[in-house]
Amino acid sequence: MQDIAYELWKASPENAHPPNLASFVGDHFFVKSPSGAGLSPVWDFRAGAAKGNADAFTLAAKITGVPAPTGPQDVDWLQLKSVSGSLATQVCASFCDASCPFKLMHLYTDLPNRY
Repeated sequence: MQDIAYELWKASPENAHPPNLASFVGDHFFVKSPSGAGLSPVWDFRAGAAKGNADAFTLAAKITGVPAPTGPQDVDWLQLKSVSGSLATQVCASFCDASCPFKLMHLYTDLPNRY
């Protein structure tokens, strides 16, 4: 996604004013897994887009994954399920190269337009 946005910006007229893309939505980080083995990903919007909502986070666990089609140097594409929080019920993570955070993540929730 960031690559596409950058290419569009480069191709735009010099006098174009892009929208403010620096708005803070939320955090993505890892915590010790509740199972005690390894790390679990967390998406946390409580300080951003859903400020004030104590349940606007998702701690996720892997359902399945496939190797990244771009090669073994990149992170596997994953399907995860929420095990805590209500930000999303599922997370699909793809297009992640080894040098940067996930470029494209879809947070699926049972209630549309919550955040």
